[in-house]
Amino acid sequence: MEKKIDERLKNLLNSRRTKQDDNLKTNTSNSKEKTDFQIIKSINGDFNLTDDNELNDFLKEKSLEVLNLQAHTSLELGKIFTEVESKLSGNRYTGCYVKWLETNGYNKMTALRHRNRYKLYSLCSTDFSKESIAKLSYKKIDEILKSENPQEIISKLEKTNNIDILNESLIIDLKTPIEFEDNDNFYLDNFLNHLPKKETLENLPSKKKKTLITLLKKIDKILNDVQ
Repeated sequence: MEKKIDERLKNLLNSRRTKQDDNLKTNTSNSKEKTDFQIIKSINGDFNLTDDNELNDFLKEKSLEVLNLQAHTSLELGKIFTEVESKLSGNRYTGCYVKWLETNGYNKMTALRHRNRYKLYSLCSTDFSKESIAKLSYKKIDEILKSENPQEIISKLEKTNNIDILNESLIIDLKTPIEFEDNDNFYLDNFLNHLPKKETLENLPSKKKKTLITLLKKIDKILNDVQ
């Protein structure tokens, strides 16, 4: 009698363990599907580093794994940073975002680069465009997001399947005035030419220096808010 009870308990325990393992596998699989950024299929570069073709293929394969890992990590971080910033913004905890970043060993600009990649990646709908953005440098991503219509650039990329479209779409004529509602045209190149060098700033009278720094901080805040 005791043996039968013992066997029934063992069977029940094993059944529960099997069910828990199945649930764990299902949850892990679903989680992987939601954040699967491993989409880079090809890699550029000369990998003929030895006279052994098989070894060269191995090195190329490992380089592709490294590139995928870097892209995956950047996109995962961008997703997390975007979710946290969104959760904390617009309420009394807004300033908590930077403190949270620092607690986790990241600064605001590094986090912004990862968020920008994730933001641009989220605009993509084809494998080609996703792979292109996953490979793209942070500088180029920043340029695209600062353009007038990032979504239009991504759409062109997806229609042409040509990475060169990203460079063509970012050509800016600084001598073309920016028109405002009050018809007071603003020439971007004039403004850029007036940006002070460190030596110039140090030679300004104290009062003007404080005024200029205050205005530059306001400009910096505005540009950060629209990214």
